Amino acid sequence: MMTEPAFLRALDRKRLPAVMAALRSKRGRLARLVFEGVPSSVGWERLGGAERAAWVVVAARAAGAGELASSVLASGLPVAWVTRWAAFPPPQLPLREDGMFVHSNCVAIGDVEGRATIVSGGSDCRVRMWDAATGAPIGAPLDCATDEYSSGYGARTDEVYSVAIGRIDGRSVIVAGCGDTTAVVWDRLAEESPRRRRVWRSLCEGRAAVTIWPDDERVPPVIVRGGGFDYTIERMAAASGALLGRPIECQSRTANSVAMGLVGDRRVIVSGHAVEFDELGKETGDGEVRLWDAVTGSPIGEPLRGHTGAVRSVAIGEVDGRVIVVSAGDDGTIRLWDPATGTPVDEPLRGHTGAVQSVAIGRIDGRAVIVSGGADNKVRVWDAVTGSPIGPLRGHLTAEKSFHHNTVKSVAVGQVEDRAVIVSGGGDGVVRMWDTTADLPQGHLDEVLSLAPGVVDGRSVIISGGNDGTIRMWDATTGAPVGEPLGNGIGAVHSVAVGHTSDGHVLLVALTWGSVRIWDAVTGALVAELPNQSVNRIAVGTVAGRSVIVTVGAVYDDAGKTWKKAVQLWEVGTGTPIGEPRVVPDRVASLTVVEVGGRTLIVSGREDQSLRAWDAATGSPIGEAMRGHTGSVVAMAVKEVEGRTLLVSGGADETVRVWDLMTGTPVGETLRGHTATVSSVAFGEVGGGSAVVSGSRDGTVRIWDAAGHPDRSGRCIDLGVPVTGVVPTGPDELAVGTGIGIISLSLAESSRS
Repeated sequence: MMTEPAFLRALDRKRLPAVMAALRSKRGRLARLVFEGVPSSVGWERLGGAERAAWVVVAARAAGAGELASSVLASGLPVAWVTRWAAFPPPQLPLREDGMFVHSNCVAIGDVEGRATIVSGGSDCRVRMWDAATGAPIGAPLDCATDEYSSGYGARTDEVYSVAIGRIDGRSVIVAGCGDTTAVVWDRLAEESPRRRRVWRSLCEGRAAVTIWPDDERVPPVIVRGGGFDYTIERMAAASGALLGRPIECQSRTANSVAMGLVGDRRVIVSGHAVEFDELGKETGDGEVRLWDAVTGSPIGEPLRGHTGAVRSVAIGEVDGRVIVVSAGDDGTIRLWDPATGTPVDEPLRGHTGAVQSVAIGRIDGRAVIVSGGADNKVRVWDAVTGSPIGPLRGHLTAEKSFHHNTVKSVAVGQVEDRAVIVSGGGDGVVRMWDTTADLPQGHLDEVLSLAPGVVDGRSVIISGGNDGTIRMWDATTGAPVGEPLGNGIGAVHSVAVGHTSDGHVLLVALTWGSVRIWDAVTGALVAELPNQSVNRIAVGTVAGRSVIVTVGAVYDDAGKTWKKAVQLWEVGTGTPIGEPRVVPDRVASLTVVEVGGRTLIVSGREDQSLRAWDAATGSPIGEAMRGHTGSVVAMAVKEVEGRTLLVSGGADETVRVWDLMTGTPVGETLRGHTATVSSVAFGEVGGGSAVVSGSRDGTVRIWDAAGHPDRSGRCIDLGVPVTGVVPTGPDELAVGTGIGIISLSLAESSRS
């Protein structure tokens, strides 16, 4: 019953964890992934039945559950639109108590009395447990505060800053590191009321960083605590609670993070430290990583230095047959060290645009990985052997969408049934679990910002650029990925286009953070990067028989001693400039290149609400400016329709307009219906005739008659998520870029609503 279309359509997403708990079959798991894949931004509860059915199909396509998608379409249920394929980020399951928004400072995942369990610690000084298979909470939160930690006003003065899962005397335990450098140990976790086994207090202020020696029959478990402002690390026998030896002195540096592991046959403690301060409170040194003998407490070798700023997190594990230490810090880097020699392993991993708060080592599909979380709101995954990024995971709310900070504060890697998962906790009050199953289609891990059509090796493809800093290609018919993602870590990709060299090579051109880069579409090799680093718009076309890139960007005027906007042509195969830049009077919001009557025209939409065309070879203007929009013109497309060269434009005034490009006159009435900026427009073939397709930030795709016949216009597809791009891929076929992924629509199959 749980995979029947009518049941799926009617399901209340709030009941998802409990309902899906029993699903264990492959088909049942696909159904679960479907609902994890339906984004909360769609607003499931507000959707009607036809929209819910349509989104079930979208999510099923994205999860690779083609049989389930087909069963919905064949069920006779109303379906608002028909999806051919979809590419979304890996499924994630947000874990949050209704009405509760507490900072998730720390997370861990492991076995608790035979059940895969996620443990989180929050700003309310409580520890929570979640069933990793279903996402359902386990029992009531565990309160780590006592009366002596609460102020007279009833407000808590401490938080849970770190958690670890281990075993003592054959029982699962949770260790929580709290404010005032206090550690709390909980056991009897499978019982209705778990027991606070021990509270390990300290006489100093600080944020306790804790770890526990993994379950090992040969060695009694040991708990290690750092984080105090007395600059020490303490060791405690987990079973008896007795302190082991003298505290380890860290020489005026707080231990922000601690981890334990084996180097050869030697148990070691790894600690990551804050910057050093002198007696006047002035910073006198950068953070560092240190190794200690876990039995004797003596230091091992010299401190590991390289970070600039505090070290926030450390981990230790095995990668490719050898033990490595991983550290991360305020300098935004992740560094790998050989603990046996004390030397760095390869170059630092860079990609985060803010401080890195947490790192973990694990395995995904047999490959050793490093997972990191940072102040840039991203969870990133790295190949631990090569150091290459596998991709950032987006899900934690940004500061604009939450009253909380957007930092990803903690990450962990674990195993749930037959698959690896990543767990992250952030300042948005949500713990998220990410499914890493390798055979699921992997879409952009953030908003899709740009789309373009192309042909590579005789196959029609869609090229997409995302806010995750990647350029990807997809088979336009099946949605299968073509090649590997390009440009990992280069920044948000605002525009993509396709060009060709004189010998027929297909090149991909992308604009990101003011820079334009060119890749070989077949090999993925970087061909060139344009020297101008202040570009804000690009287009690709043919001028005098050769493929060129047209850019609009800032150039310095030596005579006027000022920066001005200028149009520049570039050779697409080499990235060399063609001619001199031509200054333009207004900021350009959109750009396109078209060949008409044997000559190439450049058309620009401007922030002064006009459109202008000029000859690409001579720079001379074509006619007068086209005016009518009452906001910036942000989207354009050109096509020959019924013997006329038509230009369609979309603007911030929420309208779509069609123009005769050669005369500059409007064609038909202004097309109204969108309720937000029109972000993308295109010409396509719908129902055997030429059509204008527009997409808007209002979440809708609208279809209009290209020749301005009002009786043929007006179809609206309400996706419910911001639309960032529309690209026709064939008759009655359309690829749509959205804030959550790519959806390929079939316009020929009538909706059944």
